[in-house]
Amino acid sequence: MDKLRLEIIRTEENFSALKNSWNLLLSVSNNNHITSTWEWQSVWWQVYKQGKNLCIFTYYLDDKLVGIIPLFSRINSRKFHFFRFKTIELLASGETPGEQIHSDYIGPIIKSGLESRVIQQSIQDLKSDKTLEWDKIILPDVSMNLPEVAYLKKYSSSCNLHFRIVHQQDTIIARLSNSFDDFLNNLGKNLRYQLRKGLKELQKLGAEFIEVKDEEELEHAFNILIDLHQKRWKSKGKPGAFHSVNFTRFHKELAKNLLKNNRLQFVLLKLNEKYLGAIYNFKYHNRIYFYQSGILTYSKNKHIRPGNLLHAYCIRKGIEENYKYYDFLKIGKNTYKHQWGKPLDTLVEIRIAKKNFYYRLYLMYNFCYEFLRSMKHTIERKFNID
Repeated sequence: MDKLRLEIIRTEENFSALKNSWNLLLSVSNNNHITSTWEWQSVWWQVYKQGKNLCIFTYYLDDKLVGIIPLFSRINSRKFHFFRFKTIELLASGETPGEQIHSDYIGPIIKSGLESRVIQQSIQDLKSDKTLEWDKIILPDVSMNLPEVAYLKKYSSSCNLHFRIVHQQDTIIARLSNSFDDFLNNLGKNLRYQLRKGLKELQKLGAEFIEVKDEEELEHAFNILIDLHQKRWKSKGKPGAFHSVNFTRFHKELAKNLLKNNRLQFVLLKLNEKYLGAIYNFKYHNRIYFYQSGILTYSKNKHIRPGNLLHAYCIRKGIEENYKYYDFLKIGKNTYKHQWGKPLDTLVEIRIAKKNFYYRLYLMYNFCYEFLRSMKHTIERKFNID
């Protein structure tokens, strides 16, 4: 059996040179999602690279790229000021609070059928490579549906490394039917009625759905999205996603790139010269990903719910373009997503650490930290402390 050859990408020049082979490998992997494309990962790196070092593991078999573990390294002391951990983390993750992109479905990119070999080799290389000093590896938002997760657990244990899953959250996905009517018929009675009635009311009032087609329209639409989104969240006493300069910069750059490659679904809802909503989605492979929206409550007509009607429009267009899924991504606190689909996937955060004294000290500190944090929240709830 031929041996896998490792090359570690440490420079932006070599990262850029991977573009075509990266996306080609992604197309034959089990992790073929928009967030794992070279475009998403490279834009993220340009925006969030400060304080980080590239260390992308690439594996070749017979001089053909068969595996990518997209990683960066850094000194991480954000949570535990007394400990300065050397961490290795997935690209497109680990942003500071308030700047998170939440790149769902990131993780290893491996040619289907070679997952076991590449993961086994990567764990061995991570443990033995003297040029990489690390205390723990952090792999967030990885799909539990990937075979790589089981292999990470198996080979971490065989290499005497500590493996654990620290967080997990479902993603809500709607399966798309052959027609929009069939899709509506599979929804719950209440939502189905709301959508049919709302779409008729929009048509009666002369409302229009406006799809972004070029870069000039994109800039205009993005400003509307930001304005609607920020106003809605600030009215709730929260900062809103676009308060972050880096978050906004990332998405503006990404959207331009996706628009050029027909991977952007950006739609505005307009009624009587007023914008009622904007929705920002991605199109890739066999699915549409809902990412962000800005909504204005329309009090003049109870049947017009801009958020739901924008989703309905995007789903109808997706069906016409033969997409198979409409992905609402992680549930978060948005329980309305359950009306549209089912939890067809679960994203987990994986931690892998060396079993040394330093890590045991960290575990003890972490236990005390979480215990005191839990006690604080309990006291606040009991005495209604804001």
